[in-house]
Parts: sequence; C-alpha cells; structure tokens
Amino acid sequence: MAPRRDKIISNITTPRPKILLVDDERSIRVTLGEFLRNADYEDETAEDAEQALDMLSAGDFDVVVTDIIMPRITGVKLLEAIRESAPHVQVILMTGEPTVETASKAVRANAFDYLTKPISRGKLIKTVANAVKVKTLDDERRRLTKENLRYQENLEQLVEQRTKALRESEENLRNIVENSTNLFFSHTSDHELTYLSPQSREFLQCESEEAMIKWQEFATDNPINDEGFALTQKAIETGKRQPPYELELMGKKGKIIRVEVHESPVVQNNKTINIVCSLTNITERKQAEEALRENEERYRLLFNSTPDGVMLMDMEGNIVDCSQSTQQLYGYSKEELIGKHIGDLMTPASSTVFQKQFPKILQLEHGSGEVQIIRCDGNVIDVWRKGVPMLDAKGDLTSVLTYDRDITERKQAKRALRESEEKYRKLIETTSEGVWLIDSEKKTVDVNQSLCNMLGYSRNEMIGKTPMEFVDAEN
Repeated sequence: MAPRRDKIISNITTPRPKILLVDDERSIRVTLGEFLRNADYEDETAEDAEQALDMLSAGDFDVVVTDIIMPRITGVKLLEAIRESAPHVQVILMTGEPTVETASKAVRANAFDYLTKPISRGKLIKTVANAVKVKTLDDERRRLTKENLRYQENLEQLVEQRTKALRESEENLRNIVENSTNLFFSHTSDHELTYLSPQSREFLQCESEEAMIKWQEFATDNPINDEGFALTQKAIETGKRQPPYELELMGKKGKIIRVEVHESPVVQNNKTINIVCSLTNITERKQAEEALRENEERYRLLFNSTPDGVMLMDMEGNIVDCSQSTQQLYGYSKEELIGKHIGDLMTPASSTVFQKQFPKILQLEHGSGEVQIIRCDGNVIDVWRKGVPMLDAKGDLTSVLTYDRDITERKQAKRALRESEEKYRKLIETTSEGVWLIDSEKKTVDVNQSLCNMLGYSRNEMIGKTPMEFVDAEN
C-alpha cells in the first residue's frame, strides 16, 4: 500500500526560523516564547542585552525581539550593536511605555518594527513572519550577489578552460579523421562534395582539393550503385538516416574499389542542407567473400559429384549435410536425412559397433570398416565407411565427415567366387583322373590327390615344381 501524501510531505524537514526573545521580565519571555513555539518557530530567550549579544555571537538567529527598557543596556543600544555585528538579523523592538521619542529612536536605529505591550499573539506572529520573510529574501539576495560575483570572477577562467577543451576536442577529432582508415566526406543536397579527408589519396587517388565535384562521378556503372544513389536521395528528401550500403568507385587513376557507406543528413529548418558520410574500404573483404563463395561452390561440386555417399555430422552423430550420392544410396531425400541420427540408418549390430568407434573419431582418429545400412525401402546393403574428423582454423573439432561406399555387389561377387572355388575343389578332389594345374612359368600351383597317387608324391612335394622335374631322363 502506497504511503499517504501528507505523511510523505511531513517527512521532508526544513529548518525552522530561529527567534531570540530578549526581556528582563521572565513572564513576558515565557508567554511570547509559547506564542512562537505554537507557530512552529524555534525560540531562545535572554534576560538582558549582554546575554543576548553572547548568544548572537555563538549562533545564527533570523529575528531578535527585544524590549527597549532594560537594565544597563537598552534595547535601542542592543539594536545598534546588532547592526554592527550581525547586520542581516531583523530586530523588532517592544515597549510597555510607548513614546514619540522611543519610536523615533527605533526608526533611526533601523528597527524592523515597533510593538507596544501588551502584545497579542496574532500581532506578534504576523510581525515575526514578516521579519522572517525579509530576512529570507535578504539572505537569498546576498547569496545570489555572492554567487554572481564568484561567477564573474571565474568567468574568464571558465571561458579559457572551455576554449582549451574545445581546441583539444577539435584536435582529437582532427587526429581521428586524418589518421583513420576510413574516408570522411560531406556533400550538399545537390551532391556537390564540400569536404574530403586526407584518405582521398588512398580511396580516390587524388588530393581533397581535386575531388570537389559531384561524388557520383567517382561511381562506376556497376548496378549495385543504383541502390546507393536511391538511399542517398531518400536521406536528402526525408532528412532521415538510411541503412549502410555498398558502392563501387573508380579513382582518378583508374583503380576500382568497393566501399561501405554510412551517411547521415544534416537538417536545418526541416530541410536537408548537407550529407556527412564515412567510407570503409571493403575491397579485400569482398574479394575474400568471392573466393570463399567460389571455394564453397567447388566444395559443393566435389561433394555432390563423388560416387561415394558423403555425410557431414555434428559431434552427436546427427546429420547436418549430405551429398546427392548419399540420397541415392539411402533412398531418402536430403530434407529427410538432415537431422537424423546416423545410428538410426544402420542395422542394430552395425549401430552398436559404430557407436563404439565414433568416440575415437571425436578424439581425432580416423576410422573405417564395413557396416550394414537400412535403405528407405527396408533393404539392407553393405557399405564400407570411413570417418574423418573436421577441424577449424584453430584445430578444434567442429564436425565429422563420413564416406559410404556400396560394396554389396563386391561382396556378392566374392561370395560367388568362393562358392565356385568350393565347387571346383570338390570336383578335382573327387575325380579319378589326375589334375595338374601349372602357371605361366610352368610351375605347379595345384594338384589333386589322384595325381599324387599316380606319381607317388605328396601335394606339398609337387607345389612350385615344373612337370619336367617328375619325368625321368629316358622319357
């Protein structure tokens, strides 16, 4: 719950006006003091002029209310002493025996007011309030006078300091502009150049003074410049800053560069009078971007032209890119493969083996081996897979590249060859005729048991020898 407004105001304390009551009669001091306290004044009392002067020298008072007729020193004499020691304190004289003479003395002594006893509460409070107002205004006048005097005394120094600061600021700005790698310039709403920083030598191959022409004359006929022309014209017409844009410029000696332009309109009386601009040479960046684009195109061409299925995975094994060959191998589209975990595309047995090998690749080891994958149509095929860790320029692992080669036909051919060899082996081992197999150098590579029995040699004794070594000299 928010605090009440009157409670908030009551918590803000301001100094209460301080009043000094001087009278040799205690009853009057008590009565008048109660009047003042009830009116929210801070009061102190003195029974004679000597005590009052001591209290004035020890503390600040706004108003002194003093009786005129007192022993030893009268109220008028006290007033005169106050005018010498504390001239800004307002003094109110009071008396129970008013005469023309006492009134005249009060006026001559420059008393604020003159009260006759008995003094009513209303009269006292009204007179004191007026005296406090005069004292407050006088204090404010003196404060302003003193402040004005101090300001006048320091004005010259202040002007000198600010002039020095302005010179330093201008020097810093000039150093920034002249030593920046950017070119700074300004032109009118008619596109006439009005200022060029010294970088014009590098950007435009000329001195600033030679370039005070329409800035579009440095632009080539590259279509990208049309957007820049349109944005500058829009800034002139609207007085609003436009987004950065690119230009292609040609220097005085024919050098072509690409720049990025940041410009801001200068508006006076709702009219654009100037455009201030900053040019950044981005030629090398654009060349690097073009080289990167060409490299990416070559990479994509190689990526998609290799007969092996190529996949790029994150370090969790999720597919982030794949080649056209991969799509053909698995029977899925690229969109269907992206985001799948590679383990979901393998038979359970192959997936288990791959999950054991994958951490080794993350440890920057190459890995390869045969796995079985499940195509989109449910068919299982055999592939030879190689995993390669991909590193960034700092040598940190960023992804994993895999190559999948379909070896289903090769494995089927091996299987057929093995079965054929087994059939051949059974045939030559079961025939009663001798079978002798020799190579192009006429050396024995194989024989069956029937031939060994005919010649009386073991198979091991015959392997590697020529048939002539088993013929006697007469034959």
